[in-house]
Amino acid sequence: MTQAVKEWNDGLVITGGTAGTAGPYPLIGGKYGIVVNADTWGSGGKVSVRIVGADGSTLVPVQADVTANNYGTIDLPPCEVSVVAGATVTNVGVVISAIPYKRV
Repeated sequence: MTQAVKEWNDGLVITGGTAGTAGPYPLIGGKYGIVVNADTWGSGGKVSVRIVGADGSTLVPVQADVTANNYGTIDLPPCEVSVVAGATVTNVGVVISAIPYKRV
């Protein structure tokens, strides 16, 4: 995936992505907000957020494939995360950002 990546604290921003795989990038683990958007999705276009499996190379999906601009939350263990974009998706943007837990 051709893109610009900015890693910060416990999250990352991927902009300008095209078909392919970006990552892996380390995450501390916990609750994350995930925003996915693209200029065009095309027929069958999708973006998938995946973590590296126990064998160190298999990418395991952690949520359903995204097929339109969307936001969601997910709980992740400490892991490395990759983003996979399908062939018909253009100018992909992905933000993965930690959501701090507020303890009362």
